[in-house]
Amino acid sequence: MLWDKHVLPRIGGVELRRLTPQTIETFRADLEAVGVGPAAVRKTLAVLQSVLRRAVVGRRIAANPVAAVRKPPQRRTRLVGPLAPASVEALRW
Repeated sequence: MLWDKHVLPRIGGVELRRLTPQTIETFRADLEAVGVGPAAVRKTLAVLQSVLRRAVVGRRIAANPVAAVRKPPQRRTRLVGPLAPASVEALRW
């Protein structure tokens, strides 16, 4: 879904050899500009990086341009709250 929704419409027609870290930076900025959230941007870049890794292995490109681009940080949205010892004991019974 991420590939079809984000990658193909924006850079799907770009030749592999024309993909540079600057192209990927622009791609990331475009995603952020249209309101794609950080988690979706990170996942989209991960999918693209994985595909381009196969292109490197297949010697279609010399290096993976996505590897040089910083991805949005992954933020924890939920803190773990440990249970009180009395609550743990109540669960045991």
